[in-house]
Amino acid sequence: MNQPSLKQLKLGYGVLKYEFTVSLYFKDKSTAETIYRTLIPETLTTLTDRGDVEVHLEKGTLLKLVIKARDLTMLRALTNSYLRLLDVTIQALKVADYYASST
Repeated sequence: MNQPSLKQLKLGYGVLKYEFTVSLYFKDKSTAETIYRTLIPETLTTLTDRGDVEVHLEKGTLLKLVIKARDLTMLRALTNSYLRLLDVTIQALKVADYYASST
């Protein structure tokens, strides 16, 4: 039997039974929006039908990352990948701020 597509999973064909939500509050809207815009393209290209990731920007400064997976292995893999991407983005913004303030 073929594996269900991500669309079928979202429509209830398969079950994404594990969920992990990360909520991050930022001091300013600009930083939250920049990180949100960085993560959105990653969520649009899914390489597996075993999981899904959604990114939401609420109230301008609250970034929510909702990771859903069919099994714990995929939940862990997606969580690690997106937390690493978040960390890299935040570190890059810190470096950019440092160089912008030193000129």
